[in-house]
Amino acid sequence: MIHDDISLLTTSKTTPFKGVAFPVTEGAGGFFAATNGAQTTMSGLKQLLLTSPGERVMNPNFGTSLRRSVFEPFTSDLMASLKAEISFAVEKYHPEVEILNLQMSWDSHPRSRGRHKIYIQLKFQLKGELSNPQILDIII
Repeated sequence: MIHDDISLLTTSKTTPFKGVAFPVTEGAGGFFAATNGAQTTMSGLKQLLLTSPGERVMNPNFGTSLRRSVFEPFTSDLMASLKAEISFAVEKYHPEVEILNLQMSWDSHPRSRGRHKIYIQLKFQLKGELSNPQILDIII
């Protein structure tokens, strides 16, 4: 039996994502560099985590308060609050993402020690994908 529907033969249930790389860089022909698949989602997650609420005029709820929390005293309550905020924002603005693990630390990671920085590691996978999980590291 021959199937006319090629989607039965693919390993993905989701449609491919295409977008502009973040940070924005020059691509081929002088246009913005493009991304696709997990790379597009990674760019979108960077924008979401590094944008403060109220920064986007037409979407004032977009973003997280991570940048405002850099100089706050590190407490388990603050970390739990930020993790919940990140999880909620990702669920709302990137429903295609399944968070597998979210780690945060203040000044304790070797890449952020002594700099009053927050280190975030987000391990995620695109829902319905059979590909390997992706890891997004951000230092704020």
